[in-house]
Amino acid sequence: MTDATPQRATVGARHDVTPDIVLLSLRLSQSAPTPPPGSHLEVVVRLPAGPDTRSYSLVDLGRDDGLLRIAVRRHHDGRGGAVWMHTLGPGDELTVSGPVDAFPPDPGPGPQRAARRRGGHHPCPGFGPRPAHPRQ
Repeated sequence: MTDATPQRATVGARHDVTPDIVLLSLRLSQSAPTPPPGSHLEVVVRLPAGPDTRSYSLVDLGRDDGLLRIAVRRHHDGRGGAVWMHTLGPGDELTVSGPVDAFPPDPGPGPQRAARRRGGHHPCPGFGPRPAHPRQ
């Protein structure tokens, strides 16, 4: 799933996990389906030199409440995006794109077909189930 259309997001909640990590719960202006594992948001951050875009991985807390959560670690020697993100609080608005899934799952050929292609009966010949009787 990739949605590069920018939209507004509102910070619904902020939780300081550690002094350098903040968990932000965001509500998108347009609802999005539940993102797959590995998805991220592209966030426009406000820097002294002007706006720039940063990617933040989504954190799944097992809730289906319509909020997207990102955990942001503050890097004191970074480029400034995370420092700006740490200034956000409930009610603040920002511009985001996504969720973006840059690495969709690829089921591949499946273990049985892969094993047949190699000429074996198990995905890893030599590592599969062993006979119950000892070798003579």
